[in-house]
Amino acid sequence: TNIPHVHLGVLKDGKQADPFRPDGGQTCNTGDVTETLWASPPPYIPSGLFTAGFSSSVPTFKDVESGAARESIIQPDQPLVLYGYAFLARPGDTLFLSAKGPEGIVFDEIIHLEDPKLQFFRAFGRRSPANGWPTGDYRGIVRLERGGALIAWRHADITVAY
Repeated sequence: TNIPHVHLGVLKDGKQADPFRPDGGQTCNTGDVTETLWASPPPYIPSGLFTAGFSSSVPTFKDVESGAARESIIQPDQPLVLYGYAFLARPGDTLFLSAKGPEGIVFDEIIHLEDPKLQFFRAFGRRSPANGWPTGDYRGIVRLERGGALIAWRHADITVAY
């Protein structure tokens, strides 16, 4: 995870149980389950972001999925590409990709998802400026939103160095 969070574990009859699906079903809860362990179930949104990362080129899905796409250091003359790896987004959801470096904003990109797959990634980046990227640390933020409400948020860091 990229942010502080609470992990809640629930036991039912001495065994770990999903409070949204106590019958032990293996599919994600879509909100239509009638049996629950919650007295007042919180909203459940099965969509989210697995990860975000930087790369020096637009990666392949296989490399994003395996983690091989993630780079932590690039040269000043290389492109700077941020990607977000998401799941269960819906048509109409929005993916925001932004990057900031030592001299401020590098890019802010908004991607409207028309027909997302069960798992997918989107990437956006920039070629290096004529004199190269300023050396230093860069941070990328990827947000997945639905109807203006935040569903998931991830960040990634990369260093530009010689």
